[in-house]
Amino acid sequence: EEEIESLEAELAEWDTALADPQRAKELLSDVHFYPTYEARKKLLTEQMELWEELHLEKASLEQQLPSS
Repeated sequence: EEEIESLEAELAEWDTALADPQRAKELLSDVHFYPTYEARKKLLTEQMELWEELHLEKASLEQQLPSS
């Protein structure tokens, strides 16, 4: 969850910067920015899918536990 929160914060900061035409121009002038941005978005999606999968697996295992 911490990695997801960190990625979300980083992307939110970049999205805010991209909304400002001057900052967007600066960011996009760096040839490494956009590939890095896209890679971070992909990583966030992958981490969220993994978290969801693990959360569902945990819920399933908890249902299998005997009730006290």
